[in-house]
Amino acid sequence: FSPNEIVTLLSSAKRELVPALALGAFAGIRPEEIKRLDWADVNLNEGHIEIRAANAKTRVRRLIPVQPNLRSWLLPYVQTSGPVQPFVNLGNQFLKAAGRAKVKWKRNGLRHSFISYRVAHTANVAAVAPEAGNSPQVISRNYLKCVTADEAQRWFGVMPNGG
Repeated sequence: FSPNEIVTLLSSAKRELVPALALGAFAGIRPEEIKRLDWADVNLNEGHIEIRAANAKTRVRRLIPVQPNLRSWLLPYVQTSGPVQPFVNLGNQFLKAAGRAKVKWKRNGLRHSFISYRVAHTANVAAVAPEAGNSPQVISRNYLKCVTADEAQRWFGVMPNGG
């Protein structure tokens, strides 16, 4: 997704879908992991999200740093505990949101976008790999779209209400 597309998706999404969209876009969390994520695993004070081994696709625990824009998107929704998203079928909700926003939905697009923009932002595939729960080789082979550092800055500059 482009920065403009994610702005459109987030601004037109149902309120209860915003955290899931933001977590996919700005933390690269897989949809199946978002479905299992509890607010108790989202620590905005310490600045990380814990994906517990039992909830991770790879069955390896990981901590994902919370980018400043993600923090801003999550603050209005954060709770001490409980499911981050209430939907039975998160994929259908993403498709409906894209339809309302008139943005073409890209399967695994949030995660692929996050990884591509994060690598451009850090210029370090090896540093992004533990955040994404993949090896540097898998990221290099399967996830990287050519994006510039300026585009990455725009992606991680997407804030609620344009602020």
